[in-house]
Parts: sequence; C-alpha cells; structure tokens
Amino acid sequence: MNVQFHADAVIGTSALRVHAEELRRSLLQKFDRHIQDIRVSVTDHTTRYGSKAFRCQAEVTLNSHISIITRHADSDPKQAVNIALSKAAKTVARRLQKRRSDNCIKPDLATT
Repeated sequence: MNVQFHADAVIGTSALRVHAEELRRSLLQKFDRHIQDIRVSVTDHTTRYGSKAFRCQAEVTLNSHISIITRHADSDPKQAVNIALSKAAKTVARRLQKRRSDNCIKPDLATT
C-alpha cells in the first residue's frame, strides 16, 4: 500500500503528517488488505466570507480500482484531517460491506 501526504504552504506540516499517519493507522488499518493507495492533501484557502480555512482531501483507492474521495474544510488543519479521514474510513467500510453483500449468493425466490 502506498501512502502519500501533501501539505501546500501549511505551517506545522511535519506534525500534521505524523498526526495524519497515526489517524490513518487507527481508522484504516483494518482495511489495509483492501487498500491500494492513500493520498492525503491539505491546503489553505480563503473562504468566500474572507476567513482562512484549511481544506483536506483524502483519496483512498481500493484494490478493485475504486477511488473514494472525501473532503473537509476547517479553521484547524488537524480537525480537517480528522474529519476527512473519518469520512473516508466510514465510506470504505460501507463500500466493502456492499461488495460482500453483492457477492453473496441470494436464493431465487421466483422459481418456487
């Protein structure tokens, strides 16, 4: 599994990278065998109201080449990472559960 972290002009990038890796380990480690690639990107931007915010985008690519992209913007970069990775973990769990249920053999009730 390939893990990439990118922070564009964000202060405290090394601490944020460590935080993102710890959070990834706690939230997504149980899905490691299903994950091919994880990319986390944090950028700062100005909202339309003039306040400063940090936008985090987490992209998780599953072994089946399905990409899951979650985004969150917050005034605290750690909170933006927390919420974006939490959303990604929930979406990965739902997607894998759906794949398991789709692969189950369902009885054909029309033949009875």
